[in-house]
Amino acid sequence: MNYSVSMRLCVFVLLVLVPSVQALEFNQAYIRAMPPSVPNTAIFGTLENKSKKPIQLIRAELRDAAKVEFHTHVMNNGVMQMRPMEQGLMLQPNEKVTLKPGGKHLMVFGVKQQWQPGTVLPLVLIAADGQSYEYNVKVASQQQKLQKHESHQQHKHQGAH
Repeated sequence: MNYSVSMRLCVFVLLVLVPSVQALEFNQAYIRAMPPSVPNTAIFGTLENKSKKPIQLIRAELRDAAKVEFHTHVMNNGVMQMRPMEQGLMLQPNEKVTLKPGGKHLMVFGVKQQWQPGTVLPLVLIAADGQSYEYNVKVASQQQKLQKHESHQQHKHQGAH
């Protein structure tokens, strides 16, 4: 009887918990470092739904921040304006969505202390079905992101010869 319960628990973990952990990837994720007097920042990277079902992200949480919201930019009378995404972010099966400056992103409000570049913070994304996805996201300065991008571009260029 004890063996049967253990076996069922292992099957449950393998079939239910493990696939959901890998269902949503967040690649090249980073939190933009901000000057000490600025209490807001943003999170960028590429989300990829690896599952066979849509994932509707409705909420996000980040340690030491008052609030995190999904935002986008829209053109309004010739002026680009940032707006909250009231319905969150929908990712269809196998869809990739890039969160980037000037586009969709996670807006972080009420940072309680200045985060230094290199600091790693836990980010939790919560879906409409209650599933949560956890990531460790590093704080990076704009200069660090530019250097990484230039290095990546050089590798692409060198590989083309």
